[in-house]
Amino acid sequence: MCRIWFQNCRDSHTTCGLPQENSAEASPSAARLIAVSNGDARLCLPEELSPNSPYAALSHRWGFLNFMTLKKDNINDFRKRIPPEALTKTFRDAIDICRYLDIPYLWIDSLCIIQDSAEDWALQSALMAQIYGQCDLNIAATSAEDGSVGCFFDRPKNWAIQIRPLPGRDDLIYDFMPSPLIHPELDVLNNRGWVVQERYLSRRTLHFTAKQVFWECDGESACETCPGGYEKKAINFCPYELKRRGMDRSNWDELVSQYSGARLTQSSDRLIAIEGLARSIQATTKDDYVVGMWKEWIERQLAWSPSEEFRPIPNTSCPSWSWASGIGSVSLPLVWFDGQSNSPTHITLHDLQVQYFSTNTFRDVKNAVIRLCCTYLLRAVLEPIGDSPDVYYKAKFGDEKFDEVYLKIDNPDIANKAQTIPAYVLVIDESRGILLEPTAQATGQYRRIGSFFTFQSSFVESLGFVNCVEQRQLDAFSAVEEDDEGNEIYIIDVV
Repeated sequence: MCRIWFQNCRDSHTTCGLPQENSAEASPSAARLIAVSNGDARLCLPEELSPNSPYAALSHRWGFLNFMTLKKDNINDFRKRIPPEALTKTFRDAIDICRYLDIPYLWIDSLCIIQDSAEDWALQSALMAQIYGQCDLNIAATSAEDGSVGCFFDRPKNWAIQIRPLPGRDDLIYDFMPSPLIHPELDVLNNRGWVVQERYLSRRTLHFTAKQVFWECDGESACETCPGGYEKKAINFCPYELKRRGMDRSNWDELVSQYSGARLTQSSDRLIAIEGLARSIQATTKDDYVVGMWKEWIERQLAWSPSEEFRPIPNTSCPSWSWASGIGSVSLPLVWFDGQSNSPTHITLHDLQVQYFSTNTFRDVKNAVIRLCCTYLLRAVLEPIGDSPDVYYKAKFGDEKFDEVYLKIDNPDIANKAQTIPAYVLVIDESRGILLEPTAQATGQYRRIGSFFTFQSSFVESLGFVNCVEQRQLDAFSAVEEDDEGNEIYIIDVV
């Protein structure tokens, strides 16, 4: 069945997935691959490979299993033969899958990236968009907690049957199985942050779960109980129907929401593990990518909202205004990058100053300062509501309390230590804004500490707020300039 799915998809020349750079080449030019066709598996260097060498990539979970990996001192040995102690059960199963489908090469991170070389890891991890985007097949060990589990599971012979209650009604086919289609707790792989881009970038994926095998591509989604696809089939909900077509910046809010809620072993991978998706989108849009956001309409993206489990990453150089400054799920506001459906904002981008650690502009930065021209920057005191000061706050502006604004603090651990929090409220548009605190390092310089949202329309006008010009809080701004018409422009810096 897997062979039929794969062959039909490949023969149809389906170009599933995101637009890829250098898509004419099947194998990424700087990546190593494992030859698996005959005899012992061995590592092949890029110069040994043909530009159109078919290969599969493996999505798997390392877990806490201890196994041999590619190192500086064993790379020559791996080129002759990859030793058995480096081949976990998952790896051996993936090799068998490649041989069954006549795919001569396989990419596995632990065997193709030199694990004790920071330089090689930086180079190879930057190729994820090509490695997964150009592979013929992504093999996903979806229910394997680590490499000892593998891709294949024992199942009873009568594990599933189908019935048609009425003759001639193909739309009324029901599945009867001794257990559900898939247990979510067995889908351990897709909880990993790295796997989000591996699934989106790959043109086609085979999910090997404890219940059955699933096929996923834009041309067709299927499984063992529904080998012809899910259309007209009355089956349980299937989570393996990922659609990638039309992927661009307008999907970024959905991608970040899904990715930020997944787990990362290393918090330093926060931007790295989504780099492949960002590269693919930028290749099409040509927009500047800055610490997890897109420069066009960045003002609206600043109003991201943290979940209750969100926590800032300690000692990170990532700016506070980026969602990548913390670990935990976030929600980005929907942005229409054609601008046609976006309401006006009360802030505009004045300047963006970014310093990177290297020439790779998709990763962490030394520092990043965003300069904003703002209309409403309001002094406020945040007061906790009830017994949950880590989640619920009211904003008090002088003697006025605004009960219909929903405030979220980015770091609830800090919020728990204070009954009230002095802050500035920066209004972004008619329903959203962010909470700021001065850094005390420079006049008019702030860091983000939270966000707010309201369902009340025109809430600024309803409270009788005055704008920055009328407030004349000159000590709150980094600069006051004039536009071409002589109007004052009030500028703040957010780090």
